[in-house]
Amino acid sequence: MLNKSICVEFFGIWGSGKTTLINSLSQQFQKEGLIVATLSDFSKNKKIKRYCLIMIFLIKNPVYFIKYIGFVLKFLYILRPKNKLEIDLYKTLIKTYIIKNIILYDKNPDILLWEGVYHLLPMFTRMSKLNNQDVVDSAHTIYCCQSNYAVFIDINTSLSMERVEKDHENGNHRFNPSDLSRLNFLYSNMVSNQNIMQGMLKLAEIPVLIVNGESPLAKKTNKIVNFIQKL
Repeated sequence: MLNKSICVEFFGIWGSGKTTLINSLSQQFQKEGLIVATLSDFSKNKKIKRYCLIMIFLIKNPVYFIKYIGFVLKFLYILRPKNKLEIDLYKTLIKTYIIKNIILYDKNPDILLWEGVYHLLPMFTRMSKLNNQDVVDSAHTIYCCQSNYAVFIDINTSLSMERVEKDHENGNHRFNPSDLSRLNFLYSNMVSNQNIMQGMLKLAEIPVLIVNGESPLAKKTNKIVNFIQKL
C-alpha cells in the first residue's frame, strides 16, 4: 500500500531558477529525514531503461493506458503543436505525464518536487484553448497525492532572457538559432499563459505560492518549506 505523497508542481518562465530551487528544497527536506523525489530520479537512468520503465508501466496498468491514449489524443488536438519547439515540448509533456506515476510508485516519496505539466503547458501557443478541467486532469496520477500544491516563480522577463542567452553562449542550448531569434515572442506568450494557469489553479482550489525569483535562494527555499508545512 503506497503512502500518499505531497506533490508540488513548479512553474515559471525559462531561466527563472526552478531546477536550482528544486535541488535546494530536496536537500533541505532530506536533512529533515524525508524521502524526496524529483525528475532526476528518472532521467539519471540510461535512455533504454527509461523507455523500458515506461513500457512496463503501461503494460501493467491497462486501464491507465487507455486513459493515457485519450490524454495524448485530446491534448494533441487542442494544442496542435506545429513548429519543432512545440513538437518537442509535446513529446516531453506526454512522457512526463507517465513518469510522474512511475516515480511515485517506485520511490514512494514523502514529497515530490516536480517540473511537470504546469511548467510545460504555458509554453504552447494554444494553451488558452484548454479549459480548467483539462489543466487539472493533466496533473492526474494513479497514486493519489495527499496534497497538491503549485509554486510559481515570478521573475523579470529581461533577467530570465539574459540567463538563457548566457547559457547559450556557454554551450547550454535550450533553443535552436531560429527560436533564439524570437525569444521575445516566446516569453510574451508564456507569461500570458502563466497568468491564465494561475487563474485556473485558483478555480480548482489548488494552493499556489508566488515566489520572487530574484530573492536569495535560501529565502526562497525557507518560504516554500514554511508554505508546505503550514498547509
